[in-house]
Amino acid sequence: MLSFWSNEGEINIWKALNFAEKIISAIDQAFSDIAKVNSTSEMVKRYTDDWWKIDNEYKSFRLKTDSDDQLQTLSRCVRTMYRDYQNQLNEKFLNLISKQKDLSIQGFQKQSDFWEKVASSKKRRAVILVDALRFELSQDLICQCKKSMRDAEISCEPLIASLPTLTPIGMSFLIPARDIKIDVEGSNWQVQSNDSAGNLALLSERKKIYQYLLDLIQQG
Repeated sequence: MLSFWSNEGEINIWKALNFAEKIISAIDQAFSDIAKVNSTSEMVKRYTDDWWKIDNEYKSFRLKTDSDDQLQTLSRCVRTMYRDYQNQLNEKFLNLISKQKDLSIQGFQKQSDFWEKVASSKKRRAVILVDALRFELSQDLICQCKKSMRDAEISCEPLIASLPTLTPIGMSFLIPARDIKIDVEGSNWQVQSNDSAGNLALLSERKKIYQYLLDLIQQG
């Protein structure tokens, strides 16, 4: 049945309001949950189980509202609430981790142990290294993969990043190299390994290791 509204097409404001309602409700619940969390491992688990959805909904909301002048009042309200949520989340995490003896997160694999797990697999694997792939973006990737590869077994596990969370440090720890050590000289990071004489903080040195490993694979 045709009507006035059926001729109007898709109206952006309704989708934006739907996203806003989901975000506000989720953040309101998260505020309550954050206050009850007593450990960093519990915080990470809550995020990977549920809180990542807030980031995902917020991203979708911004895509719908940033270019629409009619929605800027709503957008400012949601941005403020999201910023407050982020601040409270980060403050609680820093408070909890400052009480620990070290920076480890119990029950979660460290980024530096990644290759040990990959190498222990009997199956051949392809590894794609991505700088700063947020957990909620990986969930989007999984969703797309499941649509196109319905028979595949697909899962997502978090890795605890090496500190400081800078590109030269994080990407160095994703190299299949042994005994990586970090130092800083002035404002320059020095990342050394038993498998490389160069500074792995430099992209050119990281490429050398990958090229060396690729040559070994092709020869074998």
